[in-house]
Amino acid sequence: MQLPNADKQLQNLKTTLKRQEQALRIEGLLEDYKKLASSPFLDLCLNAQAVKMHLHDRLKVRKFKHDRMERSFQHQQYNEQKLTAHAADSVKQRDPTIQRVAKTYNTLCATMRNLICAGKAPHYAVAPEQIPMENLFGLDVDDAIWQDVGLDGDGETLNPPLWLCNDKVWNGIKGVLLRDWCDEELCRLANELVIQ
Repeated sequence: MQLPNADKQLQNLKTTLKRQEQALRIEGLLEDYKKLASSPFLDLCLNAQAVKMHLHDRLKVRKFKHDRMERSFQHQQYNEQKLTAHAADSVKQRDPTIQRVAKTYNTLCATMRNLICAGKAPHYAVAPEQIPMENLFGLDVDDAIWQDVGLDGDGETLNPPLWLCNDKVWNGIKGVLLRDWCDEELCRLANELVIQ
């Protein structure tokens, strides 16, 4: 006797649930989420992001320890220099570990690039740039270690910033900086002429 009432309640709950899902517009999102959750590309992207953060941390620690060694090395006595040399060797012992982390990151990037070429990645996916091993410890401002294109995961990689992907914009920025530097140098030279 309660079965017809329960069946009617179930139908009411199903229609209410469907109405609420439509209001939230999550009908297609659930399928998209399931695709992304099982995506090997997304898994690689997250792993690469974690490895790159680890590499950032390692390189920063090495850089600051190395700088501290160089500064303290200039102001020390002989015995203290031995201690500093020992500490510098300790810093250099960590270099192979940092290089191994960078190679792991480059392997993940190559795998991501292969998935993109095979069509097994999202349509907006961009493979991150590999880190060149020859100048890994240089830490210049425009090195690949600081570029996160392909790792941000929010779909903005479809349109990376122009300064990063357009050579004309990049050269224009360099030109503006060079002009500014020349203007500053011209002012400095004019001041020197006035003083003399």
